[in-house]
Amino acid sequence: MGLIAVGLATLTWMLLPQGSSVPAPAGPGPVYEGRTTRDWVNSVRVANQNENPEIGSVVTIGAPAVPYLVMRLEDRSSYLLRGKLYRRAWMALPARLQGILPSPPPLYPPMVREGELGAVAYTLGQIGPEAWQAVPALIQIAGDRKLHPSPRTFAVSALAQIGPAARSSVPTLLNCLKDKHSDAHYLSLRTQAARALARIGEPEPRAVPQLELLLTSTDAFARSMAAVALWRMDPSRTNVVRVWDFLQSPDANLRRNTATGLGNVGELAADFAPMLQTLLDESNDVSRAAEYALGRIQGPSPTNR
Repeated sequence: MGLIAVGLATLTWMLLPQGSSVPAPAGPGPVYEGRTTRDWVNSVRVANQNENPEIGSVVTIGAPAVPYLVMRLEDRSSYLLRGKLYRRAWMALPARLQGILPSPPPLYPPMVREGELGAVAYTLGQIGPEAWQAVPALIQIAGDRKLHPSPRTFAVSALAQIGPAARSSVPTLLNCLKDKHSDAHYLSLRTQAARALARIGEPEPRAVPQLELLLTSTDAFARSMAAVALWRMDPSRTNVVRVWDFLQSPDANLRRNTATGLGNVGELAADFAPMLQTLLDESNDVSRAAEYALGRIQGPSPTNR
C-alpha cells in the first residue's frame, strides 16, 4: 500500500503543470493593514478603483502581490485536480516518505469570471513595471480570441504600462492590431495595442499598415495612439510632423490624447516638450495632459497612466 501511495504521489507531482510565469505563492503573503496579500488580491472584482477601492491597497503592496494576481489570471483547473490528487496521496504516506517528496501545493480558487480577469489585469497595469513577471500571463489573456475583448483590452493596457519589459508581447500586440471587428470594444483593443507598441518602442515594420489604418479612425484617442506609435517605430520627418500637427490640432481631444501618448513614452519624447509647454496655457483637460506629459518627460523613468 505504501509503495502504491509513493508511486501515485510521485506520478501526480510529475504531472503537475510547471509552466506558470511566476512561482506559485506558498502562503497568504505579507500583511497590509491587517489583511494578507492574498485576501486583498481576492477582493479585486471590478476594474474601477472608485467601485473597488481595494485595488489601491493591492497597488500599494506592489511587487509582492504580483504572484497572487497572476494566479488569478491563469487557468488552474487542471492544476487544482492534480494538486488535490497529490495532496491526498501525500497525506497517506508515512512521515519519513513525506519528507522525501515535495509538500503539496496550496489549493487555489477556480478560474475567475471574464469581468474579474479584466479587473486583475487592470490592477497589474496600475502596479506598472514592477509587474513584469506577469507578462506571460497577460499575453495569454490578450491573445485569447475566445474571450470578450474587454479583458483582453485591459491585459494589453497592462502590457503598455509595464513597458519595455513586455517586449515579448509584440507578436500578440500585432495580432490585436489586425482584428477587423468594427465594434467599439475591438477599436479599444487595437488602440491599446498601438499604445503598448509605442511604450515598448520595438521597431516593427509589420505594424505600420495597421497603425496607418488606425490613423483613419474618427476616434481621437485611436488616432493619437497610432501617431505616437508610428513616430516611436520610425522617427522620420513625416511621423514627427504628424505628431506636431496633432498637438496643434483644432480638435482639443486630439491635442489632449497626443500629449498623453507622449507622456506614456516619457523622456524619449523630449523633442516635443516645447510644444507641450504651449499647451499649458489652455485651461482644460489639454493643459492637464500636457502637464502630465512634461512631468513624465522631465522626471525619472516613466510609468504609464
